[in-house]
Amino acid sequence: MGNFEEGYVNDIVQCVVNEYSK
Repeated sequence: MGNFEEGYVNDIVQCVVNEYSK
């Protein structure tokens, strides 16, 4: 479950960073 959570958090972070970079 740790791996899944890490990937899930990474995806969210990337999405947020993308929106922030706009």
